[in-house]
Amino acid sequence: MLRALKDDDGVQGARQVQGQPGEAEDEDEGRIHAYMLMNNISIDAGPFTKEFVEKVRVLDDARVQSYLRLIDDLNREIREVSRTIRQKAGDNPDDKLLMTIPGISYYSALLIISAIAEIGRFEDSSSLVGYSGLAPSTHSLGGKTYHGS
Repeated sequence: MLRALKDDDGVQGARQVQGQPGEAEDEDEGRIHAYMLMNNISIDAGPFTKEFVEKVRVLDDARVQSYLRLIDDLNREIREVSRTIRQKAGDNPDDKLLMTIPGISYYSALLIISAIAEIGRFEDSSSLVGYSGLAPSTHSLGGKTYHGS
């Protein structure tokens, strides 16, 4: 994903954002914290709670306001992507079945389905378990111990 970014000189540029959703948001939150530390600003509220953000919004600094807009945009994107993921999981009968397992959410179900791909490629359940690494095997032969299949 590309997103706009203003550096300390106010120059508009673009940057590639990689990794998990929310990492870029964390980076912008860090910049706001750094600004507050450098300017000896303290706010009595938990970091990035609604109360905290409301108090930060009144700071008269263009960079802070820019970071807050970026965070708002990223939060909006995260909500949209999460909604799409939930919808896709709800449309797939295999995902629905996986979500009946306690602790498996829509995201985990889609992740499992995508990792397995075509279930027919596994001879039996032990092949699938071995592929997934859920039950690693250990055996010894001639004084040596082997881990894995």
